Amino acid sequence: MTKKKIFKAKVSERIDVEIDPGMSIHQMNSFLMHKMNNEVLADQLKAKDKIVEGIVREHALPKIKGPITKGKLKWRGISLGIHKNGLWCVMQRGKKIGPEYKGLSIVVKI
Repeated sequence: MTKKKIFKAKVSERIDVEIDPGMSIHQMNSFLMHKMNNEVLADQLKAKDKIVEGIVREHALPKIKGPITKGKLKWRGISLGIHKNGLWCVMQRGKKIGPEYKGLSIVVKI
């Protein structure tokens, strides 16, 4: 019984992958694209969370102190409003408390 060799590759600063030499070029490309897309999406969601946290801490009434929890957001009536034209904003009891943003269009370095 022979062991399969697995090659390790560094795609970018943070993305390390293990590639099976038996994969076709198409399989490798789709695997790498999937891995990179997941990393980019995770970065965009972190950036969006940071934006929302800043808005909630500065503009919500009463102010949120300490960790932001689901209960604190629910008690203050804070939600994420998404419009038909693709814009989203942070709302408190039906009023906008922050600027509008378009999608997840946040520049992320890979």
